[in-house]
Amino acid sequence: GFPREELYGITSQIRRAAFSVPLNITEGQASSSKKEFLSFLNIANRSLVETEYLLEACLALGFLGKQDYKRLDILRYETGILLYAFIKSLKLKV
Repeated sequence: GFPREELYGITSQIRRAAFSVPLNITEGQASSSKKEFLSFLNIANRSLVETEYLLEACLALGFLGKQDYKRLDILRYETGILLYAFIKSLKLKV
């Protein structure tokens, strides 16, 4: 598990990065143009990459067990596939 001192450190960073993904998708849907929407989707993708790195760091530091990491990484990977397809389809319409 995570050390007590990391409860407001790396766990907070993971939460912010992970929540940023759906928040940017949602905010992008309210955009006035497809180009602006695409910009928000790209921000969401960068947040997903940040989440990936943070999870890898937690595994390397021993804060996450292999099973927990694998479960979270599968969710991250599946989200990435959907997000990539969404970005690709929107690029065709811009």
